[in-house]
Amino acid sequence: MSRSRAAFALLLAVGSTWAALPLPDYVSPCSIKASDRKISQCALEHARLVMPKVMKGDPKYNIPILDPLHVDRMQVINGDGPLGLQLITTDLNIYGLPDMIINSVTHVAKPLGVTYVTTTPEITVNGKYNITGRILLLNIYGQGNVVMKLKNMKIIYQYDAELQKHKDGEIYFVPLPGERMDVEVDGLSVHLDNLFNGDKILLESTNRFLNEEWEEVFESLKPSFIKEISALIRNILKGIFEQVPMRNGWLDFDEFTKDKDKFQVVDKSKEP
Repeated sequence: MSRSRAAFALLLAVGSTWAALPLPDYVSPCSIKASDRKISQCALEHARLVMPKVMKGDPKYNIPILDPLHVDRMQVINGDGPLGLQLITTDLNIYGLPDMIINSVTHVAKPLGVTYVTTTPEITVNGKYNITGRILLLNIYGQGNVVMKLKNMKIIYQYDAELQKHKDGEIYFVPLPGERMDVEVDGLSVHLDNLFNGDKILLESTNRFLNEEWEEVFESLKPSFIKEISALIRNILKGIFEQVPMRNGWLDFDEFTKDKDKFQVVDKSKEP
């Protein structure tokens, strides 16, 4: 979902920084000296508590308003199988994120990485669409309003990270490129109005086909969903981690740095 903004960025209260901001006052830090299991549990408990705040957005930490989430554009191009479509959606509003359930946060120290798992009971997407292509042997075209509902959307998001020392001398938690993500849903409904210039028979039969074959439709949408949601999470993580240094985001950080076996830092302070 183009610039969709989910709230997973605050699941772990750690960061990288150039602005050296404190941790948001609605986020409680965890102890970095704890075991992976205890850090994961702490991050999960705190993330669940901060979700209502996160949904309102926080421009200071580059967190957009999530209720509803506005998306400028999402494009789906699928030339394989029974659906050969080019679907462009614009001016989207996404509802349902406040009901998101954080199922788990898993922190692993070696190799350093994090996995988030969330489930949202229902996501509703309203906006504009423009579609061309074919369904089976039928050429399809139209533009107008679109409504999509996704049932029990489960997201699994994983990334590797490293600790980096930057020019200001602070240590940052930096998510690395190459994140992995999967999206699953238990159901999808779609309604496109004004298909075929408003031809009622073709419009109703096409919408009926899209809903009866929702699994095929979702597989067509899924790569775009993953691309857009992944970019959203990456940008929120980056926005927070560039501003909150590790010492501001963790309890016991200064003491932890004395253990050279556990504390490994990539020195980026000399890089241009």
